[in-house]
Amino acid sequence: IPKGFPYFCVDFGNEGGFAHVIEDEQTFPYYFGREILGGMLDAEPQLWRKPTKENFDDQRKKVLQFAEKWKPYDWTQKLCKDDDDS
Repeated sequence: IPKGFPYFCVDFGNEGGFAHVIEDEQTFPYYFGREILGGMLDAEPQLWRKPTKENFDDQRKKVLQFAEKWKPYDWTQKLCKDDDDS
């Protein structure tokens, strides 16, 4: 990336990444990031172009369900247990 140029970057961790120089910020599409992620996930365009609106309660339920499924992988819980042991 040339110094001073605006750019969009996606990092894939240990597998490199993707960078795109933004030549004209006025015409650069605001949805570019969504388009990149949608393509990476092989998602149907309607999922990321115009997502449906959800009310707060529906979103909250999804967050709580995700948090429950994530518990076995939540490394921060181990940190809290280690602090209690000291």
